[in-house]
Amino acid sequence: MGFVFSSETMVGYAYVGLAVVCLITLFMILWIVFLRIRLYLGQQHQARFRAIWLPIFTETALSQNRHRKDVDISVLKRRDFFLFMNCWLDFQESLSGHALIRMNGLARQFKLHVYAQRLLQRGRMHQRLVAMVFLGDLRDRFSWPVLEELLSKENSLLSILAARALIKIDQERALPIVFAELVRRDDWPEARVAVLLRSVLTAELATSPLFDALLNSTDSGAIKLLHYVEHMYNEEKNRILRILLERSNSDRLTSRILKRIQCDHELDLVRQYVGHSRWHIRMQAVAALGRIGKREDISLLLERLGDGEWWVRYRAAQALIKMPGMTRPELQIIHDNLEDSFARTMLEQTLIEEGARQ
Repeated sequence: MGFVFSSETMVGYAYVGLAVVCLITLFMILWIVFLRIRLYLGQQHQARFRAIWLPIFTETALSQNRHRKDVDISVLKRRDFFLFMNCWLDFQESLSGHALIRMNGLARQFKLHVYAQRLLQRGRMHQRLVAMVFLGDLRDRFSWPVLEELLSKENSLLSILAARALIKIDQERALPIVFAELVRRDDWPEARVAVLLRSVLTAELATSPLFDALLNSTDSGAIKLLHYVEHMYNEEKNRILRILLERSNSDRLTSRILKRIQCDHELDLVRQYVGHSRWHIRMQAVAALGRIGKREDISLLLERLGDGEWWVRYRAAQALIKMPGMTRPELQIIHDNLEDSFARTMLEQTLIEEGARQ
């Protein structure tokens, strides 16, 4: 049995539907107006807050006084704690020394470190990220266990900010665990990690933990850590590069190690790679000979001067010019006696380039 709708019923339903649409539209308009008003009031509140506190921050940083005498700072409303943290972070970013210590004292005066510790564990994601940066800049050692736990979280932004905070709090203690995490993870942005680490690495801090991390790493892990070997003391750097080169099973790692070798103690190893099957390894090997090679390596370079790969020939020619005691007349004799036209052309081109740079 079917249902029969009269025209009056259909019109009634249409009016009801239209009324519902109008109510929804009106609600959306009112909601947008509410959000705009709330945004405006929030911006005004932030402007007033900054107008009061930025002069206080300035005087705190520049003088021994904790605050201006004409401003009552005894009351900081809890609803403004998070705003205070953001303003504090923006202001103290360029400070150091006693100014930074005084700014830290101001934050601790209001127990902001306690508030940030609670946010770190129970706040929303944005609040946790700000709290993490805040506690790191505040050098809050009591936050270390939580930050170390967050370091291993799958969220890459959370973990990298945890690494930053740990390094800020205690560089010597943090570097071994940060290096270990860097080896473990594939999601940390390489450029961001480089900026973070290079801003704090010194030979005294980096040499021991980086040596241990490289010694115990896989080939893929060593590739990530090689960016930072320049911060090591030369003796340990040369020793770990030799160890890595001897055990490397990765052409990519081998190439990158050869690129960094500067010590002639590794000359015997470098010579073994001059005739390697991969052209980029041959290229790095002959380039290394240009840095640490001796007169007896001239024959190896002459072989590579006729290599089938242009870049290998070019690096071999450059290395040949850098050989100890090499003179322009001697190079000209070598050039004239070359039978390979590619080798002769490459050496001629390199000599012209070298002459233009002199």
